Amino acid sequence: MLKRNKIIIADDDEGNIRMASRAIGRFFPDLVAETFVDGTSLEYRLNGNLDDVMLVFTDNQMPGVKGGEIIARYAKKPEFEKIPFILFHLICKFCNKNECRCINFFQNFPVRRIIL
Repeated sequence: MLKRNKIIIADDDEGNIRMASRAIGRFFPDLVAETFVDGTSLEYRLNGNLDDVMLVFTDNQMPGVKGGEIIARYAKKPEFEKIPFILFHLICKFCNKNECRCINFFQNFPVRRIIL
């Protein structure tokens, strides 16, 4: 099994969490989804042991701390150098369209935007 085998998913929509967790289990059986329903609990987890974390996938609009705020606080810290962040949202400020499928990749700073 991989040392870094956890993908952290944070979203206040439990349907999105279920869908992402199932996809990880189906397509990446060696990986484990660890889920959170708000930014506060995600932030608490990010302050803990990160040895098993390979990716943080977070919604922007959720109760507590917003996903973008978490990325701004954590992505530049040295302990997150090898842990990329993915921020997703349904109303895109970049495309100005509702239901846009943009995913923003962050690793220390925004690197690129991908339209699905």
